[in-house]
Amino acid sequence: MKPVNLAKDLQDWDKTIISPLRFTIMTLINEADAIGFADIRHATETTPQALSKQVTILENAGYLTVSKIARGRRVLTEISITKQGKEAFTRQLTILRQITRTP
Repeated sequence: MKPVNLAKDLQDWDKTIISPLRFTIMTLINEADAIGFADIRHATETTPQALSKQVTILENAGYLTVSKIARGRRVLTEISITKQGKEAFTRQLTILRQITRTP
């Protein structure tokens, strides 16, 4: 088998998305376009503090938007993927597929 040059893929590797928790967050949101903070926390079984930190990193990168929605006396946090976030996530998936040679 001929060796594959992965230098370009490694150069384009998105270090913001590829963290395991951030990658999982992006996967969940990419599938739903928007999801509640509590739903992500439940799915990832992480603490509110740890999740908040990772969401903030993705938000600062321009990949997510965070909205507060008033429901009665409660305020819910909804997280949405941005166009930039969707593009970055798709690029990262493409790189992972190329490296692992999966369809």
